[in-house]
Amino acid sequence: MASKSRTPPTPHLAPHLELLAGTVAGTFGIVPFYPLDTLKSRLQTTSPTTSPFRILKTMLQTEGPTSLYRGCLSPMLGYGLINGSVFLSRSSTRSLLLNGSPRPLKMSEEILVGASSGFWSSFIRCPVERIKSVMQVKTLRNIESPYSSSLECGRILLKEHGVVRGLYKGFGSTVLREVPQYIFYFAAYDNMKRKLGEEKINKDLVPVLAGGVSGVMIWCPPFYSFDVVKTRLQVERFEGTVKYNGFWDCVVKSYKEEGVRVFYRGAGLAQARAFGVHGSIFLIYEKCMEGMGRLEIGAEPRGGTTQIVGEVE
Repeated sequence: MASKSRTPPTPHLAPHLELLAGTVAGTFGIVPFYPLDTLKSRLQTTSPTTSPFRILKTMLQTEGPTSLYRGCLSPMLGYGLINGSVFLSRSSTRSLLLNGSPRPLKMSEEILVGASSGFWSSFIRCPVERIKSVMQVKTLRNIESPYSSSLECGRILLKEHGVVRGLYKGFGSTVLREVPQYIFYFAAYDNMKRKLGEEKINKDLVPVLAGGVSGVMIWCPPFYSFDVVKTRLQVERFEGTVKYNGFWDCVVKSYKEEGVRVFYRGAGLAQARAFGVHGSIFLIYEKCMEGMGRLEIGAEPRGGTTQIVGEVE
């Protein structure tokens, strides 16, 4: 017997509006929780005996409260584009696979949609996170920000090290993290949204809870461990010698020096941040889509390109 969901399905709009909704959601969804990301990056690249509270205390005392938001401009603008590209890729790939059919996606197609979203978003995410990580971790003797802005940081990295080593340092580990994350991300959100929609829950809480839990899931190990390696590669300094010769060399050396716990350090902060960020992103995204759908801006036929969450077989 079919059970009705109290949560309305996400309207399917034209691709450029999917991009717009995702961009707005990504831009404003990360700001309140950015300090947790800064602490996570510091934990991943410092002594194993350091606690997040000690890092927070030191940063506030020596660098000031604004240090918690150092490098925020890069991800604020970049994550808007990242999330916009993710939602656009998801919509476009589903439309291509279904070709107007009202049938649900097969499991293999869901995997392909998620993998495609993760792969293509990596081309934007890697330089954004490269700049963010350098701004968050690197400090000068006078406890001043190493660069006047994220844009200056990106310009100097590009000038001194080129495109590949300057902006795309850690690209391989970014892809290794993003592809499996997005394979689970949207599938988990769609199913959780459907289940929560059957309960007597405020409809605005549904995307917050479904998005938040989905975000936490994709930041659990082993996904998180890829992020540790990526961050270490991206903040590595170019001072005559290079400590890590690629992804696997970083894994081996990190393990030998600090043990297996190095790959979990900061995971709790990442998961706390993920719940807030992804809950906010999906709430803003759903509201944007709902508003544009109500106004019938760029509306398209619903035929199969969006999962119908109103009915459960």
